[in-house]
Amino acid sequence: MLWTRQYTLEGNFQGQRSETWRDRSGNKYPMKIQYGKSTDLFGLKQNHLSGFNSQVSRYRKLCNKFLKNKANTENVLKCSLCGLHSSKAKPDVIIHGTTYYACPQCDLRFLKKRLSKIASDKFYSSDETLSFTHRDPKLTEKRISEIVMPKALWAVEKFKDIYGRNPKKIVDVGAGGGQFVYAAQKLGLEAYGVEPNEPSRTYCKKTFGINLEPTDFLMYAKKNSDIDIITFWMVLEHVPDFMNFFKAARNMFTSKKQGLLIVEVPRWSSLDTAVQRAFPDSVNRHLFPLSHIRIFSDSSLANAFVKSGFTPKAAWYFGMDMYELTMQLARLAGENKIISQLGPVLLGLQPILDQGMLSDTMVFAGTPA
Repeated sequence: MLWTRQYTLEGNFQGQRSETWRDRSGNKYPMKIQYGKSTDLFGLKQNHLSGFNSQVSRYRKLCNKFLKNKANTENVLKCSLCGLHSSKAKPDVIIHGTTYYACPQCDLRFLKKRLSKIASDKFYSSDETLSFTHRDPKLTEKRISEIVMPKALWAVEKFKDIYGRNPKKIVDVGAGGGQFVYAAQKLGLEAYGVEPNEPSRTYCKKTFGINLEPTDFLMYAKKNSDIDIITFWMVLEHVPDFMNFFKAARNMFTSKKQGLLIVEVPRWSSLDTAVQRAFPDSVNRHLFPLSHIRIFSDSSLANAFVKSGFTPKAAWYFGMDMYELTMQLARLAGENKIISQLGPVLLGLQPILDQGMLSDTMVFAGTPA
């Protein structure tokens, strides 16, 4: 189930290029690839060592509180993508005492023990710790201009490239604090958001005057259609039944000839994964087992698109790998100067890392097959 990709070796360090992807059956998929995204990560994140250490401590306590209590967990019997029995998966890395396993058939990484649906629903409906950075009013404008608006523009651009017209209607699933819905409305789109977390919905209403749908997406999908674009920005790594989300999105496009699904997920084959493997007890993002119950490879995400009735058309690679390396080195050395003096230099190397296919985030766009 592993895919291959073909591209010219010349001019590799560019922001964009065309590639041809092939699945195991030999089917070809022409792809438009983009690399890198300019973001002031030290302006958006806790850039002081004390803040980072405090966050690591809080997240470790969350893992211990939820994942070490059997009443809150459930066992995973099979890979949620290919269906292979979980007994055949191989242990890969242990983070905060919890093991990620590799599926040998589809290359997906997943937890064999994770939050049960009841515990997960309860956690996500009320948690304020994991969602805080997305709701911090001091960072709202900066997040929108540097992180959210580039994604909204990319989504509109990909739709226009494929269909020759601008999209009209978009729904963002797992909308968080509503920043993407707000950015899409600023671009003139009829934009909606689905978000189960009550503190995030309250923040969105107070900050943007936008009401987010509190319902589950699977229920929302049954009652809504006539959508041009559906987006999952860092959502599917959280969802136990993530393939049902793909299928629900595909069903929303059943009556339309034109539609686009956009999915952003954490990427396994990255420097970030290697760094966190080296510092498994000081992780507060990316390989975070309380919320990220699976991590995707390029092949596993491409398989998920095709298996659920979508044709991959474009991909975008960027990441926070150098930020992660900086913070972990500073924590190891106990020295803030590593952040203030070395951090900006390392962060300047992130675009090269993105182009070298080592970034920790990927976005795929696909059309209904």
